Amino acid sequence: MYEKPFGVQASLVTPFDVSGDIKEDAFRKHISWQIESGVNGIGIGPNTGEFVNLQYSDITKIIDIAVDEARGRVPVTVGALSPSMRDNMDIMKYAKNAGASYALVQAPYYLPPSKDKLVDYFRALGSVGLPMIIFNHPYKTPYNLTPEMFAKLFEIEEFVSV
Repeated sequence: MYEKPFGVQASLVTPFDVSGDIKEDAFRKHISWQIESGVNGIGIGPNTGEFVNLQYSDITKIIDIAVDEARGRVPVTVGALSPSMRDNMDIMKYAKNAGASYALVQAPYYLPPSKDKLVDYFRALGSVGLPMIIFNHPYKTPYNLTPEMFAKLFEIEEFVSV
């Protein structure tokens, strides 16, 4: 059984310089400011973190920075929101090994599986062994997850929150 997130989970922006590189000092300051302001957890690489503009090397960099800067003071949730299951699994494996607490996942939005296969998709992500928070985002994905679908999804042990 995995610990469930609680309280305020802040979704962080990813600061970039004019060249498109991550501004590490600004990101560290933002993380510390959020924690010192009393959030119960931080989320990196979600929509507000511009995940669609991040390369894998950028994602691993912000994971390393966030886990290091948080220093165990709050859980770190990593966005695994690519349309590719393989990419999401790679992100989740890296995040787990780096010390992140959760992965934020959503239904695939490009070439989506049928509703029957959607549970299999999330089960495959769960095989990484990193607790998952589902992001129900019908505006960007082809699904608005129903209570019946959530009931099926929460049979997957790694699902801890919505």
